[in-house]
Amino acid sequence: LHLVPKLKVFKLVFVGPELNIDKALMKSFIETKVCQACKTAGRKVSYEFWPGFYHDFVGSKNYGKPDLICAFNSGMYRPSDYQGMDSWSPTIEAMFRSSGVPVVVTEYTDQELPLDIARVRNINNSIDIIMPPTRNPFSSSKPSLNFLSEEKVPVIFKNFYITVMRRT
Repeated sequence: LHLVPKLKVFKLVFVGPELNIDKALMKSFIETKVCQACKTAGRKVSYEFWPGFYHDFVGSKNYGKPDLICAFNSGMYRPSDYQGMDSWSPTIEAMFRSSGVPVVVTEYTDQELPLDIARVRNINNSIDIIMPPTRNPFSSSKPSLNFLSEEKVPVIFKNFYITVMRRT
């Protein structure tokens, strides 16, 4: 809010089938406390939760065109998710439906982002890379053990690599 003083409401919507939240939270917005200067100016930060797929959220009454979409540690290059289905193809279509909306994608390793970009371009070939894959200066500094490919990269950091794309 301090970086964009004209912004009155900063609304964050968390979407994903793995969200484990109380049903009561889904039906309401959660507002966080802001500093006195923001409170006086009428600025707010609110959170909303949608524990389902993004492509289903886009068709809901709660959806509004976003200014930015983020897919953190997405693994969207994988052909199937933890339940053995391809949930990313319709989600990728939905994320890149609106032209000009930046989509931030992060991954644990530098090998994953080129695979993500290839998958996105396979679904929608009118994608522009705003920021090529690079080391994310805002990544976690807390190491985690890599149980999937420990022989290549034994320790990983959340959101360690980042890229930004948009539909042209």
